[in-house]
Amino acid sequence: MVKLALDVVFETSDVLTSSSGFVGVPTLEETFALLRTYYKNVQRYRELLATGLTDFEREYLGVRLREAQQAIEMLSHPTLLEAPNAEACAA
Repeated sequence: MVKLALDVVFETSDVLTSSSGFVGVPTLEETFALLRTYYKNVQRYRELLATGLTDFEREYLGVRLREAQQAIEMLSHPTLLEAPNAEACAA
């Protein structure tokens, strides 16, 4: 289970269930949209970490940065990005 900054995603083999109600294997468009979102979040968190922050704010952003990076790794997993084969679709 990976807790993400914007959503909670539970991974069970190749099927994802999110707290927003999505169930199933995401389409490539959905996967790429999520990857773009998390990538932009990583960029924003890094920019904010370069500014003058309190220790609490720095720790908070550090946690969010790690969560976004984990989400990118999970969504970039090769089996998630592969197109389903005809046998799997027929079942």
